[in-house]
Amino acid sequence: MGSAYWTVVTRAGKLDPAPGEITELEGPLAKLDPAGVYDAILRSRVYTLALQNLNPLRRHRNVAEVLTLLEKLQAEENERRKLALPETLAVLEHAFNVGAHLIKGLPLRELYADPELRHLGDIDLHVAEWSLAARFAAWLRGRGWQWDTGELPWLKWTQDGHIYGQLSLVLPGNSAPFTRVDLHIGPYSVAHAALMPLVGWRGSQVLGVKATVPSTETSIALIAAHAVNDGILSMKDVNDLHLLQAQRPGPDWASVTELARGAGAVAALRQLLAVTARVYQHAESPDDAAPGYLAEAMESARARARRVARFTYRDERARGASPLRAGLLARQARRYFSARLTPRLGGPPMGNGPLEATRRSTCWRLAPEETWVSLLGDAPAKPLPPTAPIVESRLGPGLVLVRSGNATVIRSNREIFTPTVWGPITAESAALAAHLREAM
Repeated sequence: MGSAYWTVVTRAGKLDPAPGEITELEGPLAKLDPAGVYDAILRSRVYTLALQNLNPLRRHRNVAEVLTLLEKLQAEENERRKLALPETLAVLEHAFNVGAHLIKGLPLRELYADPELRHLGDIDLHVAEWSLAARFAAWLRGRGWQWDTGELPWLKWTQDGHIYGQLSLVLPGNSAPFTRVDLHIGPYSVAHAALMPLVGWRGSQVLGVKATVPSTETSIALIAAHAVNDGILSMKDVNDLHLLQAQRPGPDWASVTELARGAGAVAALRQLLAVTARVYQHAESPDDAAPGYLAEAMESARARARRVARFTYRDERARGASPLRAGLLARQARRYFSARLTPRLGGPPMGNGPLEATRRSTCWRLAPEETWVSLLGDAPAKPLPPTAPIVESRLGPGLVLVRSGNATVIRSNREIFTPTVWGPITAESAALAAHLREAM
């Protein structure tokens, strides 16, 4: 599913399209599968705009089918937003009070003449250090938020030993969450082991609440870095870039490019800017655009793994790695993005040893209590004490690695996680986690 659907999305999801631009869609829409058109619109997160823009073509059967699907989605989204709004406002207020930053989608909504036209997605927050992330997560947990068991919290370490990663929580629970917080720590993670510094902040208001949000330059680079992770073009990104470029004073493009270069996202940035220039007929279009890095439709898991492996090789070489080292990491990236990472009983959980795994390319995924309890299955109700001595190692403020024989557990304040890199978690780890929980 490619160009024909993408062409429709660039018109249907455009801000203030000319009437002729919508009329010209009559022919293409008559030939395209309505479900495919709906999927393409949903993937670009421009369903509110599409519902508004396509309405004049409702008399056409295919368009009517698309609009029916969009109206159902809009009703569901309106209900979700209504449920999410009170807690969203509380989270935004707390974030500002404790010095956390608000990034990605929510701040960008404020650029729109009508913010309701932009997709209202997750609450993406950023903090510089683990200690604040842990306190913020504890505050959320105290309000009833649950750890996301579908996209587990994860941590990595930079080459200088600093923690970065993401803590993901949902409300009210994992079965049918209506809102979600992604709490990003440190630099923004791109692909397998690339990083983009998150620096440059300004004061703003989001949903009427004071907030600290990224500078225009950081916002633009972050769109490109996020697009590298997704691997596809999004009309939402095009609209956001169009509005960011219109800010006065205009962006410092040299700084934007250098931020993107550090994350290996220059090709994606140039492609996005070229597409934005075409869609909105900007007077200036980048001459050195790099078309083709981002796809117009979803890529397969195999294609994504290959793309991330190529990206990883280029990024490591740019960081000064030898061809051999870059090749090894690229191979690891391809394996990681091809692997079944679902938490399951097995072992060993951390590869060659947990302390040796604190490096930029090794992702510690943290299985929360809901996960390791389910793994214990039919084990005795009272957890068995560990049979080997318990050894504790400090990983960060309030973050402790606990080991006993073949068991590996991470404790953060009153949270108990069983960590894994590739998915396996030993039965001994789950039992040790239960033992530590019982002892609290």
